Amino acid sequence: MKHLHKLLSLLLILSLALSCLIGCSKKEVICPFTKITWQDTLEDIQKLEGKDYEEGESLYYGECYNYPKEFKGVTGTLQYMFDEEDKLACMAWLYSSDSLEEIETLYKTLHEDLEAEYGKGKYDSQFASEIGGDVWYQDGGNIILLLSTVDEYKAIQLSYVSPEHSLDEPK
Repeated sequence: MKHLHKLLSLLLILSLALSCLIGCSKKEVICPFTKITWQDTLEDIQKLEGKDYEEGESLYYGECYNYPKEFKGVTGTLQYMFDEEDKLACMAWLYSSDSLEEIETLYKTLHEDLEAEYGKGKYDSQFASEIGGDVWYQDGGNIILLLSTVDEYKAIQLSYVSPEHSLDEPK
């Protein structure tokens, strides 16, 4: 009886450890609209995308480099945002249209693709009520999909945020 109790305890511990290991593994986050990675520099981006870009301020207190970029059959704007230390903080693809139907269809496609890859997203209630969206909290960086259909402005933004600049999943 004592031997059976030890065996059951050992099996329970092993099964808990195995389930923790399986549950802790997350997929690598791969940005679908560029080959650039978090370790790349502005020079790497210029080699891939070229030197024909618009420059602006980044949300991360550095520079932002904007390129026209086709993704999912439409041309939007690809943004590479750097922080104050010149490290890549965010890669985002934005697309706007006058057509509400086109924007909603594209949003649905992007959302379905993200759910197929990363599972169900966790809506972040920080977003304004006029803006819909979802967040996928990942060890390799957060993924944020936003949809704005306010008045005449209809747009989608798909952002991949570096692990260093990503927020923790709310409890």
